[in-house]
Amino acid sequence: MSAKNGTRNGIEATARQILGLADVFQWRSNAQHYLTNAEPDASKDDRALITTHWVGKQLWDLPVTLDQQQQLRKRLAIHKPLERMRFRVRHAGQELVDIDLSGLPVFAPSGAFQGYEGVWQVAHRRLVSEMETRRIKGLELAVNKPIIVTDRSGLIEWVSPAFTTLTGYALEEVVGKTPGSFLQCAETDPETVLEIGTAVRAGQPIRRQILNQRKTGEQYWFDVSIQPIAGADGACEGFVAVQPDVTDLVRAREQFRDLLVNLPAGVIHTDETGLVVDCNLEACRILNKTREALLSRSLTDAIVRLFNRDGSALHSCQNPALRILENGDRIENEVFGIGFADGQKKFIRVSSAPTWNVLEQRQEHVFSFIDVTQDEEGRQRLEQTTDLLHEVVETIPDALAAFDADDRLILFNENYLKTYQASAPAIKLGAQFEDILRYGLEHGQYGEVGDHPEDKTAWLSRRLAAHTAKTPPKALQKLGNDRWLQIRERRSASGTVVGVRTDITSLKRAEENAHIAARTDSLTGLSNRRVLLNVLEARARQKDRCCALFLIDLDHFKLVNDTYGHEAGDALLCATAERLRQLAGPEDLCVRLGGDEFALFVASIEPAQDLPDIASRIMSSLNRPVELCGRTYRPVQSIGGTLIETEPLDADAIVRHADAALYAAKQAGGGVFRLFDSDIGQKQDRFNTLAQALKSAVYLTRSTSCFSHRSMLSRAE
Repeated sequence: MSAKNGTRNGIEATARQILGLADVFQWRSNAQHYLTNAEPDASKDDRALITTHWVGKQLWDLPVTLDQQQQLRKRLAIHKPLERMRFRVRHAGQELVDIDLSGLPVFAPSGAFQGYEGVWQVAHRRLVSEMETRRIKGLELAVNKPIIVTDRSGLIEWVSPAFTTLTGYALEEVVGKTPGSFLQCAETDPETVLEIGTAVRAGQPIRRQILNQRKTGEQYWFDVSIQPIAGADGACEGFVAVQPDVTDLVRAREQFRDLLVNLPAGVIHTDETGLVVDCNLEACRILNKTREALLSRSLTDAIVRLFNRDGSALHSCQNPALRILENGDRIENEVFGIGFADGQKKFIRVSSAPTWNVLEQRQEHVFSFIDVTQDEEGRQRLEQTTDLLHEVVETIPDALAAFDADDRLILFNENYLKTYQASAPAIKLGAQFEDILRYGLEHGQYGEVGDHPEDKTAWLSRRLAAHTAKTPPKALQKLGNDRWLQIRERRSASGTVVGVRTDITSLKRAEENAHIAARTDSLTGLSNRRVLLNVLEARARQKDRCCALFLIDLDHFKLVNDTYGHEAGDALLCATAERLRQLAGPEDLCVRLGGDEFALFVASIEPAQDLPDIASRIMSSLNRPVELCGRTYRPVQSIGGTLIETEPLDADAIVRHADAALYAAKQAGGGVFRLFDSDIGQKQDRFNTLAQALKSAVYLTRSTSCFSHRSMLSRAE
């Protein structure tokens, strides 16, 4: 066995002996908080009855009450020191015993957590003073920590093997010397040296970080913790100094502080109570405070006034400092408003989390925040603009909707929903335009589609093509509720399509009414002459069937007006129109030509069919008595008809033939039917020739008279 191992074993034995005499026993746990060792040994001490069954259990399983278990588990989770925590436990005999548990977290040089080392004591056996307890802790740590034991004047009596490994100085080289005489260097902080010397002379404990040097001259930082050793009379007999190497941690902390100076975010470092221990310049700038004003202030104080993003007061339970200090919450990118005494306001984005200070062996907190005032004010302006846009959109009487470049709905107003009520369940932000169309097709939204699947597919293709065109065309759309819309869509450079649907139902109906008025007699509701000529022109292009045209003139109509008044005349015209409708087939056409003249176009007739029989049925229907102003009147009609056969014949010729036949019926005294034939045709031709000759003669007479008049004027001159 080497000298070093012998010294170590001797120290360990001495520590165990002193602990045992004081009824204080050691324990250790690993990083998962499982007990790996608990003194005393069962083979040497009956007090082991208490601890034998503890090994292999997690520390928080020892207390018998749930509250104590949770309390212990919470402190272990954040690696807090355990200082005389009293718990009620059950020993091997199932008897309940109160113990006091103390311990410190153990960390590797890399900073990794390795577990706990500590002592336990049965509560009613605590026989040693506070000074003796500190001495015991010092001896306990001597096993694996760099440690120095000195006398009352500070001269070294013993150093641990770990000290020799750290500094390079063996025990025989340093006995009788003060540690500072060979460990301190020119860069050692004199104020720290003075603070340590003052504490030693006063016999007081002290803990500081100090820069020393090894035997090789290499500098290193160590975290020195000096504890006085009390004698039997309570007087200070010496000191135990534990000084682990924390060079890497100190340098990392210095690098961190250097980083904080130039970090574009405010950073506040606090201890476990929320007391500010450090801050950077950006934090001072954002909070409008000097560094001196922030240091030693608690974040729980009203350093600045906090409020929510909407301007409302921040409830205490929402305060980020209180949330992390009291509840251990993590805060990630939460935005708060801060107000100042001069009325200025800012917005900050805050993140924070608890950390463990390995050097100080305590929990701390780091709050970082950035000034997002411009972003927040921009966001608020955007929200205001969006709200204003929404209000504007809602005041538009038309249906409005916008789709992005991917054809997803990004904006619509209430009128859009009201206009497309059948499609309303599918109209949601993010919905695809095609999906909305398809839903509407399946629920009868559109009126001009058709019932067959092929019709719906074709309609959908046309509508999508128009919607996705580079320049969407204007279009009319008929809905299933007989309403009409004018669709105007416009595509922006970014691909957004904004569409406006204007309800033009009243305009469309007015147009239809105007169209009907242009083709319909306002009194009787029958078609007018223009419609008849259009039908005859269409018939002139057909050669597959025969048809007929009847012209009807009410005889003595002027006498009815003169005798009974125009109201009676109008009633007679309406009665005649209604009776013609009853006679007409589904393809036939009833027409009022004007005055007391009507026409009936029979769309299909057999060539051999007797037109006089048809005319007779017409006349029999129209001749029935009618009530006019309280009097019964039997109307009389003259009818002229012409057969329209398969040979080409224009509309004017057809009307002339029927008109000639009607004229023949009137010439026959009225109340009869005449069918156009060759005789009537020849008479019409002679009449037309004579009429043309008369027109020519009249023109010639007027021309001769004018020439003679000019000649007389010329001679007179």
